[in-house]
Amino acid sequence: MKKFISFTVAAAILTGFVGCSDETYDINMGLQHQSAAVTLHAVRYDSHRGLDSTQIEIVGHGIAAITDMTGCVTFALPAGNYELKASRPGYLTVIENFSVTLANEQSDMPIVNTDLTDIELHPLTGAIKGRVTTILNDNERRYQAGAEVRVKIAGIETDAVFQTQTDNEGAYAIDSLPEGIALTCEARYFDGGSVYTGTQTTQELRADVTTNVATIAMSCIENSYQYDIFTRPATQTDPLVITFPVAAQLDDIRADDITVTNTAQNIQVGIVTSWSEGNRTLTIRTADPNGWRSGSETDYTVSVNVPNVEGGRLTANEQFGIAKYTGELAAVRCEYDPSTNMISWPLLPNASNYKIYVASSDDNDYLFKTIVSFSGNGPAELPISTVIDENDRKVYYVKIVGVNSQYEGNLAQAKELTIAHINPQSVFYDTGTKMIHWSEIDCATAYRIYMKVPDTESYTLKYTVPVTQNNTNDTSISAISVFGANNFGTYYIKVIGVYNNILGNIGTAEELRIDYTY
Repeated sequence: MKKFISFTVAAAILTGFVGCSDETYDINMGLQHQSAAVTLHAVRYDSHRGLDSTQIEIVGHGIAAITDMTGCVTFALPAGNYELKASRPGYLTVIENFSVTLANEQSDMPIVNTDLTDIELHPLTGAIKGRVTTILNDNERRYQAGAEVRVKIAGIETDAVFQTQTDNEGAYAIDSLPEGIALTCEARYFDGGSVYTGTQTTQELRADVTTNVATIAMSCIENSYQYDIFTRPATQTDPLVITFPVAAQLDDIRADDITVTNTAQNIQVGIVTSWSEGNRTLTIRTADPNGWRSGSETDYTVSVNVPNVEGGRLTANEQFGIAKYTGELAAVRCEYDPSTNMISWPLLPNASNYKIYVASSDDNDYLFKTIVSFSGNGPAELPISTVIDENDRKVYYVKIVGVNSQYEGNLAQAKELTIAHINPQSVFYDTGTKMIHWSEIDCATAYRIYMKVPDTESYTLKYTVPVTQNNTNDTSISAISVFGANNFGTYYIKVIGVYNNILGNIGTAEELRIDYTY
């Protein structure tokens, strides 16, 4: 069950998203009510240290943002009930409910109080292993191959699924589980018309430790059957259709034997049910005239536990929903403008988020960097500082892929963006020695010297300096090599780094004025 957080804050007229910095972004919520600044804080569950690079999404409102270095992000929200989703690579995704209540709404000069709530995230560093047995009719037991083992997390709502199947010896193992949480391990096995189930619980998992789970002993639920076919609605007006192997005993069905709940809020929604095909097929429609709400494929949970004609039960317990963003994603075509230091790309109509992957001249493997969200018509724009470390001089390779509830874009097909951040810093001229100096770039294979004279616009290549292993952090060249022995005057130069066949950007390189005299 999810935690429910309530805020009571003073009202203010706010129209945007406010981060922990001074930047302001329009979130286009379409709400004209007074709003409160609500700050959310992503932290480790044990140390309560703030976690940066955590995506906080306000579910159903099309807005999301990434936490800053302190783990903070602030939204401007009108009064009401909300659902948030917090996700960070290597941590368990958490879903929480919270409400915002405005105080002093009628004040002409309201004061904004920001309430901070901790969203505890658990690293996925735990692991479990165990065995599953089946209790036979003669009370003997056998290790069960092919049993489904699913992990349920106590006290935390998440959309993460952890499951596996047992091997031929009835053994199973699941890693990348959240540490610091007690788990329930549920095993199920279907043998013709027989259903076997069993559970075991664990203590709180520890980091980098594999916890041994007591053997799960499954027993048979007599004459009970799970569904044969589970057809989720494709549109908001389509029904949910479930077909079972045997007929339901309609006269004995109670009102609470068939329920659909809002997964996030854990409240029942109105439904209309009917049976067909010899009472084997159950059709469920929403009572809402607007149909099922559009959001994600896990918005609803259906639970069916009805009597059947053989004296057992028909069961189903599954999530479903109408995803707002679905379908395979086209390749993202991103561009980089060195004059603004911005990466941009056209928004994909079916992408809910974008994942950014980065490789470099140090490491050619693409690694996940961050995930971002954009709304509106686009294009999307992102500062280059979000992607690279501007203190490091190297060549970066960037790819961006779209993400939705069904798919992640093909990384291999995404356009590769090359950002040559390899121009030297600290370029200076020593008038005494008439030498031009600059700091070494570790990945540089050469340097190019470009020159122009005053009152001209363009630079021309004058000299190429090969890299030498001199075990210093300094590279230099004589002014005579660049300007000639007796060509005295005023010049402007730029030193451009070269990595194999890749050149640093001349437009953004440091410009040095040299008064070259006898």
